[in-house]
Amino acid sequence: MNGSEPKRLARTISESGHHLDRLLSDLLDLSRLEAGKLSINSAPFELGAFANEARDLWHSRIAGKRLDLRIRVVGEPNIRLEGDAMRLRQILFNLMSNALKFTERGYIGVELSTFEAAGSLKLRMTVEDTGCGISDADKARLFEAFEQARPSTASTHGGSGLGLSIAKGLARRMEGEVLLADNPDGGSVFTVTIPVKRAGPRLAVTGAPPKPRMRAFELGRILLAEDHAVSALVVTRALSAAGWQVDSVQTAEDAIAKATENTYQAILTDIHLPGATGDDVLATLRDSKGPNALAPIIAVTADVSPERRLACQRAGFTTIIEKPIRPRALVATLVDILLADKAAAAEATELQRA
Repeated sequence: MNGSEPKRLARTISESGHHLDRLLSDLLDLSRLEAGKLSINSAPFELGAFANEARDLWHSRIAGKRLDLRIRVVGEPNIRLEGDAMRLRQILFNLMSNALKFTERGYIGVELSTFEAAGSLKLRMTVEDTGCGISDADKARLFEAFEQARPSTASTHGGSGLGLSIAKGLARRMEGEVLLADNPDGGSVFTVTIPVKRAGPRLAVTGAPPKPRMRAFELGRILLAEDHAVSALVVTRALSAAGWQVDSVQTAEDAIAKATENTYQAILTDIHLPGATGDDVLATLRDSKGPNALAPIIAVTADVSPERRLACQRAGFTTIIEKPIRPRALVATLVDILLADKAAAAEATELQRA
């Protein structure tokens, strides 16, 4: 075995595990959709901010393939809508992921707009690409679970074959639809139409600002290593809303580099990352003399089987968090860990004084 062979095998194992993790997460969503148990939670959101989030999360990935990313809001950029922004985001990201997978040159375009139809307001999300396009024969079955445009797609481009099926299922769950057409520039155009409501303006805050709540510890910085755009956004928004500052990266190498340069209250890492694993992040930081050698390091995975939990415990992870991420459970877990760390530090200080 030559010197590069172990690295190649490790990369293959990591990519296989990453694919399995993504497949488990997709299967959970698909099973909930088919059972009618996937909940839809409406809340106000701003369409312009929604577009900016997509741009921020996808810019580096699309630029990495030397493609142009074109995102625009047609009409009122600051219009406030009421709908399930998380599920809308999931639909959009699944379509963008599909476009990125099959586009080697040109651009990926996203257009967001609203319009009135049959007395109700609708949101239209259009994703177009200049990729290889889809034949008429493939269009008929493309939205079926585990179907892809060609039999060789999974081995060539990766993916579970569930993204488009989930996107269409989510749209139907919200009484909408997903349509597919050819792009005149070459490639494909997916158009999503979902009923929404117009939300009222933000309420102005009057009177004296509330006094800040006393915390048992100060909120600092959290490092997140997660290559799945939707999961990264859910975690970042949940922790930012709670008061933490979040640094988000997509690879184990970037996580290690960030953790070498900065001090974090805790580190969250997906078990399966491109090119390496969460275990690599854990081992490297624990063996280092850097600022995060003793920081809580939390595994994030869809596989919460007893075997996986035991493996994470033996590896030295502080705990494990299940995908799909539940924001309240995530924040509660972090608070419990940091409170326990503070109590342990206080006890150690008392023992030193005794």
